[in-house]
Amino acid sequence: MLQRNIQKAGKRFAENETSLVITQLDNATNTITGGAAITLANISRGIQYLDDADYEGDAIICGNEVANDMRGIDTLTEVNKYGSAEMLKTGMINIVYGLPVYKFSTNAAPSTTYAKYAYIIDSGEAYTIVEKRPVTVENFTLPNYDMSGASITQRIAVKYLRANAICKVTTS
Repeated sequence: MLQRNIQKAGKRFAENETSLVITQLDNATNTITGGAAITLANISRGIQYLDDADYEGDAIICGNEVANDMRGIDTLTEVNKYGSAEMLKTGMINIVYGLPVYKFSTNAAPSTTYAKYAYIIDSGEAYTIVEKRPVTVENFTLPNYDMSGASITQRIAVKYLRANAICKVTTS
């Protein structure tokens, strides 16, 4: 039971870190308001925003609704349009215009509206994570109570570095 709870705590720490990163990505200078669903034109324009500021987009980070929209873009799956079968095999698009796509958990998002957001970033310039104390697990026992437990701690901060290295795409 203790091992299971430590694993759950680890997942919550990861979700907290993701939430802190997403909050900083909201400082994007470049924003695109898409329609009901994200399009390849939205993604292409986001990449151009980074190119115009001399940054190199190297990742797309998106919420669940945007990921679902991307699954519906036929160009990404139909071989005759030079798509791939990867999405059909794994359920997630791996690369769009050379950028790997990462989906963040709804539990990690600062609010449920973030499921409609995508961020195109230059990960080396967009934000930084500073650790004062990395994830630390200290096991302990209380023999008087025939009990063992663990204390799990972490201290981090996240800050955006360059707002021009981030493009936020929103859908309705």
